[in-house]
Amino acid sequence: MTDSLVSIIIPVYNAAPYLGRCLESVINQTYANLEIILINDGSTDGSGELCETFALRDARVKVFHQANAGSSSARNNGIKNALGKYINFVDSDDFLHPAAIESAVNKMETYKTDLVMWAMNIYMPNGKSIKRPLIWQSGKKENAELQKIIQECLQGAKNSSHNIVICLFKKEIIDFYDIIAPEDLVQGEDFYMLAKYLIHSKSAYIIQDGYYYNYYYNTESISKKPSDLFVKQCLIMVTRIMQMLGESKNNEIYLKSYSTYIIHTISYLTFMLAKNKTETLKNKALCLSEFVKNTEVQYCLKNANYKAMAFHKSFITHAVSKQYYKTAILLMQLIHAAYNVKTRLLRGRN
Repeated sequence: MTDSLVSIIIPVYNAAPYLGRCLESVINQTYANLEIILINDGSTDGSGELCETFALRDARVKVFHQANAGSSSARNNGIKNALGKYINFVDSDDFLHPAAIESAVNKMETYKTDLVMWAMNIYMPNGKSIKRPLIWQSGKKENAELQKIIQECLQGAKNSSHNIVICLFKKEIIDFYDIIAPEDLVQGEDFYMLAKYLIHSKSAYIIQDGYYYNYYYNTESISKKPSDLFVKQCLIMVTRIMQMLGESKNNEIYLKSYSTYIIHTISYLTFMLAKNKTETLKNKALCLSEFVKNTEVQYCLKNANYKAMAFHKSFITHAVSKQYYKTAILLMQLIHAAYNVKTRLLRGRN
């Protein structure tokens, strides 16, 4: 294995409680030839100062400060300043397994692939962790196998992934195909970047049960935006992703695959509206109506494979597509309440 430089890009925004753990996990990687790029996105909680402290401690750490512009802008800034042959992204409240980068570089260079993807642990606020293996078997994937991975990612198949944080990328591919996130994209930026990278890749290596990324489920980061703003952001996501896929070589296949993902999007949007306690049911229904009447969303609804998704998501989406907006929101409230009761009962048994 060669000693290729790896740039690890970490956007930082008000992450002081978690940032130390994240940076310790990166600095202590068994693979030493790292460039650790911290983009302080206008933090106001001392995160920027903590970044500078780590830079003084380790010469591999480079800190860039910018006015708050969002994670897409921060990642793009990191890409612009990266000098590594390979790029990895880490979120500032998460942390890596000590051998994550060494293992990924080893697979990248041994099997001559364009991408390496691995599994993750999800750490809950109660201290428990959940293993999330990938849907695909370990090994090098190309040709028909790679196409299957791309389609399953676009569909949102269970245990597929659209997280860029569990991937090692080649910078030359990112640069050549201008793989950056549109900075007006606040929802789905990972999905956009990974999809665009995959459709320009010739091969990938999967580490199905290599749990090298530890994702912290931070309930404080869950969107608390007003419903109309959240809907607008979801519409931007759908529009940007469909534009990007429409320009690709296998555009018809990819657009139809992504159409099935709209079931996830509508289900999640309905869930977020159902959770909102500050707005009326009428206003929530109007927001859902605005989303569903969009031209790109209508295309997806007509081409979605409802049988490929979980029953409750497909059922909610079907109700929404038939303009039963209030019914869908109330059903989602019931589903969420039932899930919470089940969770409490299981905790009681343990």
